[in-house]
Amino acid sequence: GAQINPTGIVTFLTKLSSEELLPTSQQSQFMRSHPLSRDRIDILRSKVETSPLDKKPLPAEWSDQYQRTKAKLMGFVTPQQVTYTYKSTDNGIPSLYARAISAYRMSHLKEALILTDQLLAKEPSNPYFLELKGQMLYEFGRARDSLSPYEKALAAKPSAGLIRIAYAQSLIDTAGKSPAMLDKAIEQLKRAQLDEPRTSRVKRLLATAYGKKGDETRARVYLAEEALMQGRKSQAVSMAKSAMAGLPKNSPEYLRAQDVVASVDGL
Repeated sequence: GAQINPTGIVTFLTKLSSEELLPTSQQSQFMRSHPLSRDRIDILRSKVETSPLDKKPLPAEWSDQYQRTKAKLMGFVTPQQVTYTYKSTDNGIPSLYARAISAYRMSHLKEALILTDQLLAKEPSNPYFLELKGQMLYEFGRARDSLSPYEKALAAKPSAGLIRIAYAQSLIDTAGKSPAMLDKAIEQLKRAQLDEPRTSRVKRLLATAYGKKGDETRARVYLAEEALMQGRKSQAVSMAKSAMAGLPKNSPEYLRAQDVVASVDGL
């Protein structure tokens, strides 16, 4: 077994059980599909209390990750509440993280960057802190400045598909008509497809990059794939067939477009 203290499951289910008195429309999806009863929770509690793991502490890194996750969520979801929870004199990572995100969400870019740089002084290779800095810079119109933190984030975590997509977006926005930068963006996006195969945004950005290069035929291939992923079947087939008409038969993009048509025909 995992040899982990099971107390948390009782706390979690007890919290969910408080939804029993709510109208069904206000209950969580888990509660609707897994109805609880007081007896079931009591039985589970008795098993937990007799478990040899009942007093075993959770791994220290779990607590640290939880505090960071909590800070990140509060910063993004309720930025106005951050100052009530995290003091400006608290320079621990959760506090800096929450305050940096809160400042960014409230359009205080200068303060947000100062706090993010303080995070990076503590953990220079943290891919998520680097991603945050890149995101801030990009969204405040500094796409070129966002490239460096995104590159460092990917060096630290090459499998981070979402960071790679954001990096490619910055490359596209910075490239103008530069074929080299657009080719680099395309390379990044094709790699990102492997890590994020369900993300239709990759297809849209590939279409954008090819479009900026003047390669409308290949752009249509990826627009067709995007349309298919989004359930727009007739548009997917139309764009795929249009792309096939302009591509060498059996080329990689021709086969991708052919797959789109075959996928719709097979549904």
